[in-house]
Amino acid sequence: MVDVQGACDPRFETVRAAFAKNFAVSGDVGASAAVMIDGELVVDLWGGHADAARTDPWQRDTIVIVFSSTKTMTALCALLLADRGELDLHAPVGRYWPEFAANGKERIAVRSASGCAVVLEEQANGVDLVLGAPLRLGMGYGLNTGPRPMTPNPRSCFWGGAGGSLVVVDMDLHLVVAYAMNQMAGGTLGDARAARILRATYGSLAA
Repeated sequence: MVDVQGACDPRFETVRAAFAKNFAVSGDVGASAAVMIDGELVVDLWGGHADAARTDPWQRDTIVIVFSSTKTMTALCALLLADRGELDLHAPVGRYWPEFAANGKERIAVRSASGCAVVLEEQANGVDLVLGAPLRLGMGYGLNTGPRPMTPNPRSCFWGGAGGSLVVVDMDLHLVVAYAMNQMAGGTLGDARAARILRATYGSLAA
């Protein structure tokens, strides 16, 4: 049995149980999970090992590749800068990255909107040509779509990385859920381990 490390608010013990279950039944080797509400870190868990031989324990600061989940972090950083007035989303990209303006790209704007809510503005809606699945996309995030939304609240966005990592932001609840691991799962359209963490989080909030 994996020794789960970290802190967990008593309200979210089901998240700790879901995290431990990922090791017991889903083959996790090393992983971490975090839940933040209103800026407070209510779940900060890690466990397992950083290597396949299981000789190097996973630590609170273990670095792991999360693949496309980095898109959410990049978009969030840009949106926070815009909210602070340090990034003009109407300005040409070349103002901040002069080399980008080469080859006729001098008029391309960072984004013709402002504020973090822009992430919820639909940029695309249809079958993704790479993933082969219907997706609604905002700025740097996926948006709830179809009969099986990622969250129960419409003002939510998410994205996952190949192998299983996931970031979900629920603006209505001021909630962020994140999961990262080193045991890759097959496919690119979600993973049972991250879904288990997410369901446990919302279950805890509803209890």
